[in-house]
Amino acid sequence: MGKYNIHITVKSVIRAERIMKKSFVKFDLNNEDDFLALLYCVALCSSEESILFEEFKVLCDNHKIFIDLVRSFKKECEKIAQFQEFLENKDTNAEPEYFGKFINTLIIKGGLDIWYTYERLELEDIPDLFRTIDEIEKSKLEHQRLWTYISILPISTEKDQIPSRLMPAMGRSQYPQKSQK
Repeated sequence: MGKYNIHITVKSVIRAERIMKKSFVKFDLNNEDDFLALLYCVALCSSEESILFEEFKVLCDNHKIFIDLVRSFKKECEKIAQFQEFLENKDTNAEPEYFGKFINTLIIKGGLDIWYTYERLELEDIPDLFRTIDEIEKSKLEHQRLWTYISILPISTEKDQIPSRLMPAMGRSQYPQKSQK
C-alpha cells in the first residue's frame, strides 16, 4: 500500500461490519481486532491495491507503516467529528442495526445513486438525508389526505364534514352514526 489517503466511506464501514460480524455501533476502537478490521477496510476501500486481511496484519507489524496509517485515520476521524451530529440512543436495550440495512433505505426510498452512496457519501451527511426523506414522506401523506378529503366532500353532508367523522380514529366510534329522520 502506497500513500495513505484514507477516507471513511459507507462501503468501508459495511465491509468492517461483515469482517467483524457485528454492528458498527458495537465496535470498540480500543479493541485491537475491531480497530485493525476497521483500519483495514478503510485502507482497502481508499486504495487501488487489494490485499487480504491477514496480509494487512503483517503489514501493520511494520511500526512506521502502522503509525502512518493510524495518523491518516486519526486525521480523517477528526475531519468527520467536526461535522458530526451527536444523537442519543433513546432505547438502550435495542439491538443496533447494521449500516447496510439503513443505507439500503437511502438508496431505495431516497433514490440515491448506489455508487455515490457507497463510495462518496460522507458519514456525517446521513442524518440530514434521513430527515429529508421523512419530510418528503410526511408531505406525501398530507397530500394524500387532502385529496381524500376533497374527493369525499361532494358526497358527504355538512354534518359528516367534522374531522372526527372523516377520520374515525379521532372520534369515539369507528363508523359515523346516521341520523334518523
